[in-house]
Amino acid sequence: MRIYCLSLNHNCTPIDVRERVAFDRDAGTAFLRELCVPDGAEGVLLSTCNRTEIYATLPAGDASTPYERVFELLKKYREFQPRSAPPNHWRGEGPPAVSHLFRVASGLESQVIGESQILGQVKTGLEWADEAGTSGRVMRRLLERAIRVGKRVRSETTIGDGALSHAYAALELGRKIFGGLDTKRVLVVGTGEIGALALENLRGVATAGIAVMNRTRERAEALAAINGAEVRAFEELENALIDADLVFTSTGATEPIITLDMMKRVRAARGGRRPILFIDLALPRDVDARAGQVNGVYLKNLDDLAAVVSANVRQRREEIPRAELIVAAGAGTFLEWLAALAVEPAIRDLRASFEHARQEELLLARGKLDEEAFGVLDETTRRLIGRLLHLPSANLKREDALRDPEILALVRRLFLEELPHPAAQARGAGLGDAASVPEES
Repeated sequence: MRIYCLSLNHNCTPIDVRERVAFDRDAGTAFLRELCVPDGAEGVLLSTCNRTEIYATLPAGDASTPYERVFELLKKYREFQPRSAPPNHWRGEGPPAVSHLFRVASGLESQVIGESQILGQVKTGLEWADEAGTSGRVMRRLLERAIRVGKRVRSETTIGDGALSHAYAALELGRKIFGGLDTKRVLVVGTGEIGALALENLRGVATAGIAVMNRTRERAEALAAINGAEVRAFEELENALIDADLVFTSTGATEPIITLDMMKRVRAARGGRRPILFIDLALPRDVDARAGQVNGVYLKNLDDLAAVVSANVRQRREEIPRAELIVAAGAGTFLEWLAALAVEPAIRDLRASFEHARQEELLLARGKLDEEAFGVLDETTRRLIGRLLHLPSANLKREDALRDPEILALVRRLFLEELPHPAAQARGAGLGDAASVPEES
C-alpha cells in the first residue's frame, strides 16, 4: 500500500488560492467520501489557515496518478475554474509523504516554526476522516504516529518555546506601526482558536481597552470574562470599527465581513484622523483586500506576517536538527509497520493452513485418547505450531528482501499450494508415461 500527499501550503501556494481551497467540516467530509469511498481507499484532509493537504492510500502495484482526480474534486468543491491550471503545490508518495506529515505535525513546516496549534488541527483532520468513514487502519495509524512525534518534538526540544504565533507576531507589528498600544483600543472579531490566542497574547498588554465580538455571543462573553475584555454585539461591527485602532479578525466566514464600502463609511465616521490597523488572521480572509487601499487603513494578512514571524523564530532554528532526528525516527518506525502489512496476508494464510492441518490430526486422535490426554495434545500442538511459525513470521516482517512480492509468492507456492506431480506434468507435456519418470525416493 502506498500513501500519497497533495499539499497547497504557504511555502508554494499564494493566499488567494489557499483561501479558495479552505474546507469546513461538512465540505471536507463530503470531499473525502467522494475521493476515497468508491475505490475503497483511505484518506485524510488537513485544512488550516496555511495549508490544505490531502493524504490518501493507493493499493500496492497501482500505477495510477491520483492527483488529477484530486484537482477535479477541488474544482468541484472549491469552485476552481474548470480550465484553470493546477495551482502551485507540493506532492509526494511513500516515504516523502509520510515524512512531510510528520514534519507538519512537529511544526517544522509551519510559518511560525514550532507552533503548537497544528497538533489540534491534525487531530481535527482525523476526526473528519472518522466522520467520513475514510480513516481506516493505515490513515489512523499514520495520524496517531504523527501526533505522537509532534508531541515528542515539543517535549524533547525547545522548538516550541516562547509566545510565538501569528497572533503574537501581529501584536508586535501593531506596536511597530503605532509606536505602542497603551493609547489604542483593540477589537477582536471571532473567538475561535486563533481569536482566543490573540486575546491570550493581549493579556497583560497595556491598551486603552479590548473589545471582543462573535456571532455566538456566549462564546464571546466566556472569553471576555477570562481576558478582562468587554463584549460587543456582532451586529454592531461597523460601529465597533469606528472606535477601534487595532482589529484582529479570525472568523469562519466564507466571504469578507468587512467590505470596501463599510470601510469607507468607517473611515469617514472616524473623521479621517486616526489610522486603523487590521490584522486579518482568517482564511478565507475576513477583510476585502481593497479596504487596505483606503487612506489611513493598514491591512495585513497571514502572508504579510511572514517577515515578522521570520525574525521571531530565528532563535528556534538551532533546534531544527534535533527535531528532524525525532521526525526521521518516527517516520521510519511507521514505514516499517506499513511495509510489514504487505506480508500479513501470507502470514495469516500460513497460520490458517497449519491450524487446519492441526485440527484434522486432532480429529483423528480424539477417539483414541481420554479427555485429559486429548487436552494435553491440543495445547501441545497449538504451542508447537506457534513456535514453528514465529521465526518465519518475524523474519518476513523485519527483512525488506523477504517482503519482495516474488519471495511471498514463493512462500505461498511452498506451503499453501498443491503443485502437480512431475509425472503428471510430463504426461501433460507429451513426454511419455509415468514409467519413464523416476519415482520419488
